Formats: sequence, C-alpha cells, structure tokens
Amino acid sequence: MAAEKRRPALAILTDFPGFHLRLARKLKPKGIRNVYYICPQFWAWRPWRANLVRRRFAKALCIFPFEEKFFSHAGCRQNLSGIHWWEQCRRRRTGNNSARNWGWTLAGQL
Repeated sequence: MAAEKRRPALAILTDFPGFHLRLARKLKPKGIRNVYYICPQFWAWRPWRANLVRRRFAKALCIFPFEEKFFSHAGCRQNLSGIHWWEQCRRRRTGNNSARNWGWTLAGQL
C-alpha cells in the first residue's frame, strides 16, 4: 500500500463512502489518522454508518451546521468546516433580491 511507504500525517477522505470506509479500516491500524469530508451520504442515505465513522475516522468534517448534532449524537468527533459558496449565499440578501444578485429569474415570490 502506497500509504505505508509515504506515511502521510493525515488522510482526508472525501465522499464515496463505499470505498473510503474500507480504506479507513486499512489505514487506521497502520497508524495513519484520517478524517472524512462531505458527510451527507451518512445522514441522508445510511444513518447507521455514523457508527463506522466513529470507529474508523479521527473526525468528521461537517459541511452543514445540523451535521454537527447528528455526528455528536452518534458519538463522533466532528468539526464544522462549511462550504465556501454556501457561506457566501448566507451573507447575501434573502428572497427575490438574492435571486437577482445571482442572476436567477423567478416565476413567483419566494
């Protein structure tokens, strides 16, 4: 395994849980810490996988604020990293004005 030779300080595994859950299971016993980024696959499709995140990852990097509570409830360490474009949207005005700022046209009121 290339990770054994390179000995990274941290592996950041992103999305695609079918592959990365297996990879994390192999990295952890080799002393390679790993974190999981882009977590909606867990709470949206298979919430029971949060237990695997707790056992196999040092931390879950959450992109939505409510994910912190979900992973905390499952006993996972987590941090809110956010999404850059999401944060920009939140700072802008809301409603029709915001849609116009982004160049969107709306048929009705928001």
